[in-house]
Amino acid sequence: MDLSDIRRLYAYNLWADTRLFSSLSKLSPEQFATPIASSFSSLHQTTYHIFGAEWIWLKRWTGKSPRAVDPNYSAGSKQFTLPVGLPTAEQLATVGDLKRFADSLEEERNEFLG
Repeated sequence: MDLSDIRRLYAYNLWADTRLFSSLSKLSPEQFATPIASSFSSLHQTTYHIFGAEWIWLKRWTGKSPRAVDPNYSAGSKQFTLPVGLPTAEQLATVGDLKRFADSLEEERNEFLG
């Protein structure tokens, strides 16, 4: 795999993100936050997880491995400590907030791949 392959994969990722946000933008805030039976408790939490994971991987690729300030090893599976620097789900509460965060990741990724 070379850099052109990686760029092609990220072009696909951007295409998929665009479709995701197109669908999410049609939801009311209540629908976006409504509890669902899934791995995460709502569409908001699922979307937050996706872009939080992208943020962590991008930081790792740029030589920074985000760590929690004080990991809570005794916490249950529904409670964990966020890495330093990752905005909280409350800070990215709306589709617009998450879209702006995703856009910032895309910009940072493009800089890294440049």
